[in-house]
Amino acid sequence: MNNEKKISRPISFLPIYIGLLFFANPYIGTLDILPDFIGCLLIIGGLSRLSRISCVMEEARTKFWYLLALALGKDILSIMTMGSSANADRPVLYLIVAFVSAILHIWLGYCAMHALYDGLYGLAVKGECPAFYTAAPRRAPFKNSTPYSRTELILRRTLIFIVVREVVCTLPEFSSLSTTILHTDPGFIDMYQYIGIMRLLAVLAVSIVGICYVVSLSRYFLLLQKEKAFREGLAEMECAYYRDHPGSRIERRYSLCFLLMSIGGFLLTDFYLDFTNVLPDLLAAAFFLAGILLMDLPRRPKLICAALAGGYGLVATLSSFFARDFALHFNPGDIDKTAEGARAYALMWGSSLLEFLVFLAFFAILLFRLRDVIVKWAGYLPTHNDLEFEQRRREAFLEEFDKDLIRLFVIAFFSGLLSFIYDYMQIIPGGKWFRFLEFFWAYDFCLCLVFAALFSATLSNIQKQIRYRFSLDA
Repeated sequence: MNNEKKISRPISFLPIYIGLLFFANPYIGTLDILPDFIGCLLIIGGLSRLSRISCVMEEARTKFWYLLALALGKDILSIMTMGSSANADRPVLYLIVAFVSAILHIWLGYCAMHALYDGLYGLAVKGECPAFYTAAPRRAPFKNSTPYSRTELILRRTLIFIVVREVVCTLPEFSSLSTTILHTDPGFIDMYQYIGIMRLLAVLAVSIVGICYVVSLSRYFLLLQKEKAFREGLAEMECAYYRDHPGSRIERRYSLCFLLMSIGGFLLTDFYLDFTNVLPDLLAAAFFLAGILLMDLPRRPKLICAALAGGYGLVATLSSFFARDFALHFNPGDIDKTAEGARAYALMWGSSLLEFLVFLAFFAILLFRLRDVIVKWAGYLPTHNDLEFEQRRREAFLEEFDKDLIRLFVIAFFSGLLSFIYDYMQIIPGGKWFRFLEFFWAYDFCLCLVFAALFSATLSNIQKQIRYRFSLDA
């Protein structure tokens, strides 16, 4: 009964509106102050309910996932470019990142926004809300042309703003080419020395256009939010969808759950990799914690697993802090000479060892919880006259997954152990044999990637079996 009440709530367009606001800011060089990938996440969340009643919204949701990957990749490349040690190459790297991302952003942005507003237009027609599919109360742009609806108008303004933002914010980066031309033509003006002024002018121009776009966008979604009868009708369509598709909530719940855990698994690639984590393990633990809380399991075992995830994030943060503190303020020779050095060394070693042990405990409990999910939701349970045959078939199915989970734990163990050895053996006093371990740094990094890939593949396989069960369930 509670689930029905929750589902029957009027569908809100507020997450989509807030997500679109993240696209309304200019770039400063290649830096996006309001990251587009956060906006994509909000839009994807806002489309989750609408995608169940509209195939166009499902397509839009998929395209925003692609746009999210592009925006996140651009932000990561921008950070890496800022940290590049080759200062002379930075202007050209900025230009390459900005130019390629601008082209891809215009293309994917056009596809995603077009699908989004096409879906809103279709839902307005389906829900009989003429304010969004009939002609807007204003003149047509030309004498004999057909007037646009509100949805078509806001789509065109969105696409225009995306093109203006990408083009105008990218143009200043082309001044970096003048630094290359100066090597062959000393009389050429070095435009790159005015890059700050050009970026400021680009930001001002895009900001003015962005304010106009935000006003138009706010008016559209405010009117959309006021149509309560329309939103309640969409909620009723969603209820009808759930009645016709049993198990759909479970499928979507675990899709989001496994996605969050997969992201957490890849963020663990930096697990014991360096004294200063670019992507801290605390962030990985937060993704794992969110995914664990979404699992449809008894409260007590789920909370134990969640507590271990939070504990791992806390211990990993302390371990990174103590390791960085020792590396910055002490040398291996200080361990036997000063009490402060010995204390800092003990804290670093103790916290790093505790991090490794807590990670193993957390991951082992997580695998047990995943097995509970497999037993409860994965795999088709057919009714057959030969019960012994069906029991043997079910046991073989679970045994196959048990092998995958055990193999995954073994890889996690050696990945964490190799990272622990590589990063912390180097400061053992007199440990000259560490030069031999330096050969294994590539294996350390690659094994972390292998672990993340296999973990994601296992989660994908479980999700496939959950979908398979409900697709054949009567």
